Parts: sequence; structure tokens; C-alpha cells
Amino acid sequence: MARPILGAVLTVILAAPALAAGPEQARLEFLTPALSEGLLRIQQASPRWTHVNMNIYGSQSFYEVSDYSLRINLRGSRSSGGQFFFNGSAGSQYLNLNAYPRNSQDLRQGYTLSGAYVNLSIDRSGSSYSINGWVNHKSIWLQAMPHAGGGFSLYGQMGLNLNIMGSGQRLWVTGNVDLSQFDETSLAALGAVLSVLDSMPPQSK
Repeated sequence: MARPILGAVLTVILAAPALAAGPEQARLEFLTPALSEGLLRIQQASPRWTHVNMNIYGSQSFYEVSDYSLRINLRGSRSSGGQFFFNGSAGSQYLNLNAYPRNSQDLRQGYTLSGAYVNLSIDRSGSSYSINGWVNHKSIWLQAMPHAGGGFSLYGQMGLNLNIMGSGQRLWVTGNVDLSQFDETSLAALGAVLSVLDSMPPQSK
């Protein structure tokens, strides 16, 4: 029994200088670099649900993706061969995205969207499209089902609950996302993907 008691006494003695220096000094000595990094990871992994109100506009040659509250602002263009080019920003990150069709003779077969922080594959899957790859080193896996009257249903990844309505040359994306899993750059890339999908010819029955 003597050893546990002695250990407790030694612990109190060793802690005494920090306690004598005051609570603030004790906290600073307790917060080691490893502990600080662990606390930061916990904070980054904690859910951060936020509202999405994204507006997507697309014409034959000009495209725009914006959500002012999330500081998403992309401008895009489309070439005669079906290639897309987007540039702008998402949060504090600059984006330069390019989308190339898998088959220039049949744009419905899908696209590849790539950039410095983005690598996504858009593939035809029956009557819908699968969206897979990564953004900012985080995996993306989604399924987009076109609506007959415009817009899409989005399935797959946890961390987002979005409604995509379409009318004419516009799409409205509303709902909520967990920014710890699906951040501003991911949302901007999704906006570019939806711009591409909305421009595709309807799938033959």
C-alpha cells in the first residue's frame, strides 16, 4: 500500500510549481502540442450543419454557380466540343475546374471534372449518374437522378440533405450540409457537376 500513496505524494509535489504559478500557467503546461492537435481534430470532425442556398445558371455558353452566404462564386463557359471551364472561389479557396466528356460523340456517357483540389468522375448509371472521386482529399460518392420536369434527386453520401429544383436555365439547390464532411469546395464542385448534368441531352428511353 505504501507505493500508491508515495506515488500520489510525488504527483502532488511535482505539480506544485505549476499550481503555485497560477491556474493559467497550469493550463498552459497541461495543453501539450499533442493534446492541442487532438482537440483540433475533434473540433474539425464535429458536425457543422449549415444552410445551403445555391443558385446555378446555365446557357449555351455561360454558366454561374453562387451561394453568397458560403462565399461560393464560380463562372463557367462551354466549348463547341462539350468541354466546360470554371473558375472562381469557394470560401477562401481559389478554384479552376475543367470538365471533359468521356465521349464527344455522345455527351450522355459522362464527364471527368478535375482541378487542383478536385478529381471527380461523372458516369452514366442506368437512368441516373454516379459522381465519385475526391475533393480536398475527402471522398465523394453520390447518385444524381434527373427529374422529368427539371432538377435532380441526390442520394448517397452522409452529411448532406439537399433539394435540387430546376426551371428553364436555372437550378436551385437548397437544404443543409455538414461542412466537416462536405465543405465549401465540395459544394462548389457539386455545383459545377450539376451545371454539366443539366446541360446534357435527355437520355433516350
